[in-house]
Amino acid sequence: MRRAFRAELIKLARPRLLTLAAVAAILFAVGSAAAGILNAQPASAHADGPVLDGFARADGGSLAFTMAASFAGAFLLAVFAGAVGVEFSRGTLRTLLLRQPDRHRLLAGKLGAVLAFAAVAVAVSLAASVAASVAFAGSRGLDVGVWFTGAGLRGMARDYGLVMLAVTGWALLGAAIGVLVPSLPVALAVGVGWAGPVEQVFGEAWGPATRWFPGLLLESLLDPDPGSPGSTRALVTLGCYCVVAVTAAVVVLRRRDVTS
Repeated sequence: MRRAFRAELIKLARPRLLTLAAVAAILFAVGSAAAGILNAQPASAHADGPVLDGFARADGGSLAFTMAASFAGAFLLAVFAGAVGVEFSRGTLRTLLLRQPDRHRLLAGKLGAVLAFAAVAVAVSLAASVAASVAFAGSRGLDVGVWFTGAGLRGMARDYGLVMLAVTGWALLGAAIGVLVPSLPVALAVGVGWAGPVEQVFGEAWGPATRWFPGLLLESLLDPDPGSPGSTRALVTLGCYCVVAVTAAVVVLRRRDVTS
């Protein structure tokens, strides 16, 4: 597992990939801050979208980031499905298995490295989002001093943990799709199609979907609606999904013939 972890980190630490990841994280952070704060309306307006009063609280510094992260599920699912499925499409899985014959250790090492990379990317993006929020807050008359009190910093740490929890859920589900659907284009189409239009359409048309569909449950952890399930129920349901997905991926990976 450690060898697979190090090998995946070496692949992820390429200068070009690091640069692209940093640029994407910063653009996402600045965009989330601008969309959240500049479009926020007072609670008295009763409008859909972000509420200005939420940014005035101690935990408002990371609010724009968590709201934006709740809509990134389809992208994250595609990224993690691609990180695993690319080994099948490129025919590099056989070479990896020569170095690490234990397939479940190989999968665990790859996932661990990708999640470690994601943890750093989320931290950079959160820091950039808070900095951008400070820059935009003045135009809305917000006092950002409360964001950097003890309560505010604890709120940022909590939101970072929630985002990483959601990212981990997307990683496990995406890895399962990448293994179960060995064709990378098909895996990406399945992941993006399900996490994007399918779940959103069902969520709008069928109320109970928000309590059962994994993507909507992960979204509710970061941006809960009044009708969304409680965090405990959501975590239990998501835990069951992840256990089933990982078990299926391990079983299929162990039994699959690898000839190229």
